[in-house]
Order: sequence, then C-alpha cells, then structure tokens
Amino acid sequence: MLLFFAAVLNYVDRQTLSALAPTIQKDLDMNEQDYANVVNIFLVAYTIAYLFSGRIADKMGTRKGMFVFVAWWSIANAFTAAANSIASLSAYRLSLIHI
Repeated sequence: MLLFFAAVLNYVDRQTLSALAPTIQKDLDMNEQDYANVVNIFLVAYTIAYLFSGRIADKMGTRKGMFVFVAWWSIANAFTAAANSIASLSAYRLSLIHI
C-alpha cells in the first residue's frame, strides 16, 4: 500500500509540474528550451537514482528505505516551490532523486 501511495505521489508531482509549466515559465522568465532543460535534468537524476536506490533500500530495509526516500522526495518538492531562478529550479529538480 505504501509503495502505491509513493508511486501516486511521484505521478502527481510530474503531472503538476507539466500543468503549471506556463505559469512557471512566466514567473521565472523561461523560454521553452529552458523549461526542457529543467525537465531533462530531472530525468537524468531519475535515471541515475535507479542505478543506486535499490541497493540503498536493500541495505536500509524496505520500511526504513521507503520512509527515507518519501521524506526526501517531499522535502525536495517543498524546496522546488521556493525556486526563484532557472538555476535554483534545476537544482531542486535534480535533488528529486527518489525511489
């Protein structure tokens, strides 16, 4: 059940960012290329995370690992709301290395 809610959280985050793209682009004075770069940075982090997160979760244990990854994801998402430039948005999205 916890894994299901973590997956839903992940999905909602990605869809929310897509839905808010025009607003984010306007607020941060981003063009389409800038926004695409931010999304690609997230996808690179996502890919890299898959290489290591399974091993980390195995060492910590399933429950503790899930707690740590969901807590990290939630905190990184909260910081994303504080982004005030393309660089900070990119850094916060990069920090969303997750489950």
